[in-house]
Amino acid sequence: MDGGLAALLGALIGVSGTVGSAWLGYHASRRQIRDGAAVAHASRLREERREAYLSYIATTEKIDLLFRKFSPENYQTLQDVPRDNSGEINFQLIRDVARELQEVQHSMFQAIGRVDLAGPSEVSKRSGFAWLHLLSVRDIMDSAASSGEFNDRNLAQLRVEVSGFHDEHQHFMKAAENLLQNAIPGAG
Repeated sequence: MDGGLAALLGALIGVSGTVGSAWLGYHASRRQIRDGAAVAHASRLREERREAYLSYIATTEKIDLLFRKFSPENYQTLQDVPRDNSGEINFQLIRDVARELQEVQHSMFQAIGRVDLAGPSEVSKRSGFAWLHLLSVRDIMDSAASSGEFNDRNLAQLRVEVSGFHDEHQHFMKAAENLLQNAIPGAG
């Protein structure tokens, strides 16, 4: 009886080990598939975000070039504002920059839409704040160009809005960089 019992217990242990290892193998395989899918999804999301952020950055670079044409942060007084041949404030330059800003504004709006879809909100809100500053710059420039008046108050407002645009753009860049670096295991 002792030999039969030992054989029966040995068989039960063998069957238990076989079933247990099959169960462990099944669950390990499922986890590996799930982890692989999560890594693939994270990689795809990171690439979508990267493309959206690059589109936004390309648009803001165009805007920055326009701000350099008419650069209120460099004008301390009205006397520093660019003048035309007659010595008057160059309203044609203001009109031209405002028109070019309007043209690039649509591209920025589309890029912001892509950033909003890509997320997350800590990144996308910065692009929206920059957009608001750009709208204010355009409003100030359009108003000055249409009225033919440009005063110290306009200059101060432009300085604040252009500076705000640049500040929000820098916050966007930092948030996007942190997000993308933290999306890569071992980066940053």
